[in-house]
Amino acid sequence: MKTKSLKNRLMSFVIFTILSMILIEAFTVLISKKIEITYSVMIKKMLLVNEISNDIDSSLFYFDKYIDTKALSDFNQYEINYKNAKGKILLLRDNTSEEIIYILRDLENTLDNYKQHGDSSITKYKRLNKDEEFYKEFIETKNIGSYCKTYIEKLNSSFLNYNSQLYKNIVKNNSIVYGSLITFIVIIIGFCILYSVSFSRKLAKSLDSLVKKSKQVSKGNFKDSSIIETEIYEIDVLAKGFNSMTSAINKLIESIKRKAEVERQLKDQQMKNLQIENLLKHTQIKMLQSQINPHFLFNTLNSIVQISIIEGAYETEKLIKSISELLRYNLRNIDRYVSLQDELDVVKNYVFIQETRFEDRVKFKIEVNGNIEDIKVPSMTIQPIVENAFIHGIEPKEDGGEIFIKIERLKDICIILIEDNGCGIDEETLRKINSISNETKYSGHATGIGVGNVVKRLQLLYHSNDILQIESKVNIGTKVFLKIPVKGSAVNYDKNINCG
Repeated sequence: MKTKSLKNRLMSFVIFTILSMILIEAFTVLISKKIEITYSVMIKKMLLVNEISNDIDSSLFYFDKYIDTKALSDFNQYEINYKNAKGKILLLRDNTSEEIIYILRDLENTLDNYKQHGDSSITKYKRLNKDEEFYKEFIETKNIGSYCKTYIEKLNSSFLNYNSQLYKNIVKNNSIVYGSLITFIVIIIGFCILYSVSFSRKLAKSLDSLVKKSKQVSKGNFKDSSIIETEIYEIDVLAKGFNSMTSAINKLIESIKRKAEVERQLKDQQMKNLQIENLLKHTQIKMLQSQINPHFLFNTLNSIVQISIIEGAYETEKLIKSISELLRYNLRNIDRYVSLQDELDVVKNYVFIQETRFEDRVKFKIEVNGNIEDIKVPSMTIQPIVENAFIHGIEPKEDGGEIFIKIERLKDICIILIEDNGCGIDEETLRKINSISNETKYSGHATGIGVGNVVKRLQLLYHSNDILQIESKVNIGTKVFLKIPVKGSAVNYDKNINCG
């Protein structure tokens, strides 16, 4: 079986089609050119007949004029027009009918007779002036000239008949030629269609087989996945490559199965070892469970709340509930991600506790611009910073102060501002805080989580060191800016955003 390249097949088909079209076009041009030449000859001969008639008329005109004026120029024109008519008659003899040849012969003889009588009348006119013999010769010349016009009319009629018959023959021949040409074109088109359909089916069948086998392989069926080679070189190359690939995959699968069996045996042994380790860990867990259970603390706080309700101490009830919610949130979500709204609710609980403790010495203000429900942050992100602002900024001042929390959602990031009008931070300490990424020595009383811990978690989560920015002046206050990306785990925001 001879293999042929797809490229060669397509090139052969294209070349054959192009050559056929060129041949048809060339043949059409040749026929058109031949018809054009025939029509040109026909028109040229009709024009020559008309010119002969004009030349004879001009010759008669100048003959009459010369008799009246005796001017040599008129005589010369008489001679020239006669010669022109005689020469054009000779041109009409080529490629014409027998009838036209006879008419041309008679016209030529009549024209010669006209010239002979005309010359004779002029000679007699010069010799005898206008006598009886001159007039006789003059009248004869005029009559012969009119006979020439009669032959011109016959010539026109014969040429019309001849051209009409020639035109009919051309139309008949063209019908045969164009019929043959159309038949040839139909044969070429039919061949192209049959070849295209046959080739397309063969190619589609080969590709369909390749697609089906590929689907079987994609589903994990490597049995009977080999492709039969065709007569198309490119498809055969794909088939060989596909067969080699499936064979290699089969070998790889067998190798993986053997390795998996070995690994399974190793894992069985590891499981036995893990069971021993789990026994040890179970013992350790039992020991840890013997310590204070957080649920005991929550149950105790709930009991105090119930007693406060019974005694009518509603402010005490609110305070204990806030403490309980703060501790429960801290214990449950310390290693989870929560919505920014949940984080803000925890901050409100903390704010209520501090307002209860210090009354008018501390004021809190919270402002939220935009929807923050879909923004996720690590648990305990804002509360440690707010607590740090209270402990180190507001609490040392005798007259207390104010903490302002503003959350503003932009296009790609969310800006969180925690601002206080407390003691502030000196330049040296502020420089160390902004340049060192390790945790600061200050940790919150409520959670034990420091600002450094918050910064580290945010930097690891969002893969950026440009998460926290602190601005502070001594005895004026401190501003802490957090930049939280709205979507995705990678930071994608404009670092030139003005945080002030």
